Amino acid sequence: MATDTRLLEVRNGIPFIGCLETALHSDLVKEWERLSGKKLLPASPLDRMIDSATGYDMVMMREFADFVYEYVFLALPIESENN
Repeated sequence: MATDTRLLEVRNGIPFIGCLETALHSDLVKEWERLSGKKLLPASPLDRMIDSATGYDMVMMREFADFVYEYVFLALPIESENN
């Protein structure tokens, strides 16, 4: 799998990887699941094992990362260097 170069992007001193990590520990996951009808973090251990074995967990993580990038990270204002 190719490395996602977005993970290295920084906006106003906030790295995208940090933004994504924060989003994973917030209510945003629950709301994304509600809006998308998908499950990022299945509740049962058996479901987690199946998702991991089939690669479904990585597909869901990429979709969630795409959402966070577009609607959270890119929405951060860019501060000018003169501030």
